[in-house]
Amino acid sequence: MYQLTGSTTLLAFLTWTGLIQPWQIIAIAGLGGIVMAFEMPARQAFVIEMTSREDLPNAVALNSSMINGARIIGPVIAGVVMAKFGVALGYLIGGVSFFAVIFGLLALRLPAHVRKTHTGSKLDHALGGFRYVWHNPRVFTILALFAIVGIFGWSYSVLMPAFARDVLGLGEQAYGPLLTASGTGALAVAVCVTAASEKFTPRVLALGGVWIFSGMIILFALNRNFYAALGCSPARPSA
Repeated sequence: MYQLTGSTTLLAFLTWTGLIQPWQIIAIAGLGGIVMAFEMPARQAFVIEMTSREDLPNAVALNSSMINGARIIGPVIAGVVMAKFGVALGYLIGGVSFFAVIFGLLALRLPAHVRKTHTGSKLDHALGGFRYVWHNPRVFTILALFAIVGIFGWSYSVLMPAFARDVLGLGEQAYGPLLTASGTGALAVAVCVTAASEKFTPRVLALGGVWIFSGMIILFALNRNFYAALGCSPARPSA
């Protein structure tokens, strides 16, 4: 979170002063990717510490609902700010907003963490995870599907500004509503997953989500109408 606050504020400063260059954006994005590679697994493991395994599906769905609820409101505000006051102020507001998350994490009070004793090196444990996936066809299939969708599908949000400008020809006026539509769909799915978690197996929910998401990506790519794009805007899963 500290990195996100710093990088977003830095982007705001560079944009405001007119010093922003493509290599700076690439460098900041690369640093953010490195940090997220450590932050996301830790955050997802932290969810298990705050709830029981029996309540974990509902906890994940609740977490997704909160994230996607912000994705509904955030793009609307961002679109208005970018159109009225420029991109720099949008970055600045985004950077300041992360302080609320930091204060929330610092306010959490959990039982003292007891580190488990493990035999063998950390490298052996990491390789053991890869060996388990390799020899378990079901786990391997699900992770392979998510890897393919993650590489070729989830990055659609990065291309959304270019799609709104070059394909739809609407700029910021289309960018905000498109992201809001995506967040609305993801929030609706999170609520449905909570209700369906007792009726369907996690495997069915995971595979069904992958195929539906892939279909929406194809429809979205072939579409050239703004209102139709709102209807088929892919609901990006949240971590």
